[in-house]
Amino acid sequence: MITEQLLDDLSCFCRAKSDYERFAFVIDVFVVLPVSMFGLAGNTLSVVVLNRDTSVNYATTLLLSAIAVVDDLYLLTCLLFQTGKAVCYGTDVVPTLRQIYPQASY
Repeated sequence: MITEQLLDDLSCFCRAKSDYERFAFVIDVFVVLPVSMFGLAGNTLSVVVLNRDTSVNYATTLLLSAIAVVDDLYLLTCLLFQTGKAVCYGTDVVPTLRQIYPQASY
């Protein structure tokens, strides 16, 4: 659970001034990042397992693999843009990302 103490402890790491900006930073970095990483790993594993299993119908394997690949692409873009934007503009850790992603701005 996100408490006031956690938001206060983030003040040295996060440049956000309002409570909403700090909350958005916490969600983008500490929730979206792990969920995207676990999703990428799970989808990649399911594609590998589905392609090795010969007992399932080919059309079913193809459709499930296509869904997993598209979900991987979506999670990768969420990881790069949502978490990358939060780290880029919410902290001073990576100032060069502002030059790489000029289209992502608050």
